[in-house]
Amino acid sequence: MNFCASSSEGLVLAKVEGAPLIAIQAHNRNLTLSVTVRKALAEKFKLTRKSPIAERMKVLTQLGPIGATSPGAVSEQIIKFLVGKVKGGHPEKLKFVYLGGPQLGSSLMNDVIDAFALSPPSGELTEAAGKGYVLIPLGLGEVAELTNYPYEVLMARPDFAEQNPNLAKAAARAISRAGALFNKSPDVAKAALRGHRFSNPKLLSDDVFELSYAMTAKAMPLWGDMNAKGWQRVIDFSLGAGIIKDPKQAPSAAEGVLWTNKYVGKGS
Repeated sequence: MNFCASSSEGLVLAKVEGAPLIAIQAHNRNLTLSVTVRKALAEKFKLTRKSPIAERMKVLTQLGPIGATSPGAVSEQIIKFLVGKVKGGHPEKLKFVYLGGPQLGSSLMNDVIDAFALSPPSGELTEAAGKGYVLIPLGLGEVAELTNYPYEVLMARPDFAEQNPNLAKAAARAISRAGALFNKSPDVAKAALRGHRFSNPKLLSDDVFELSYAMTAKAMPLWGDMNAKGWQRVIDFSLGAGIIKDPKQAPSAAEGVLWTNKYVGKGS
C-alpha cells in the first residue's frame, strides 16, 4: 500500500508511536462528524440547527447513554470535547455505550442511546426516518477549534513520496481538483457522487443524499493544501482527547513533521 486516506488524529498517533508517515493532501478543512440526538430530545429542549451553538452543546450534558464505536474513538472524544466547552460541563460523567458504527443508527432509533457522532449519512438516515435529528453538523464550521482543521488526509511514507514525487503529486492534486468542484461546480460534484458505483439510490434516498451533502459541502476546501495553524488544532485536540498521552511527545505543527505541501502545491 503506497497511499492511505485516514484521519489526521490517526496520523498524529502513528507519529507518536514511531511510524514514518506524512500527510500530502487534506480532503477537507473542518471535522465532519454529525452529532445526532433522538428527535424527541431535540423537540423536548426546543432546539434546531438554527439554535445558538452554545445551547446545542449544552444539551449534550443532559443526555443518557451516548453511543460510540469503541473506547477512545473520535466518536467518543468529540462528544467529550464539546461537553468540555460547556460551562459547568463534566465530560467524565458522560455514559458511553460501545456498539460499533453500523449499530449506532438503529440503536438511536430504538431508544437504546440518546445520541452519537458519526460522519454522514449515518445520522442523516435517522433524521429521514423521523427518529433522529442532526443537531450539531460539525462540517458547517460552527466550532472554531474544529474549523481550518485537516480532518481527513492523504498520507504516504516520506521515503516513498520522495522516491516517487510525480505519483505523489498526481494523487494529491487529483483529489484536490475533485474536492474543488464542491466550491466551483457543486452540481457537477453532486452528479459525480450520485453516479459513483457505491451510491445506490435504493439505499440512499435523494432526501438523505441532499441532507448529507448540505452537512459536509462547506468542509470541502478550494484546494487540498494545509497549514501549521490547522495542524496545531489537530495536535491540540489529540492532546485534549488523550490520543497523545504524554504532552512531551506532542509533535511540532511545522511543515515537514506531520504534513507537507510539497506535492499538492497551490490551487489555481
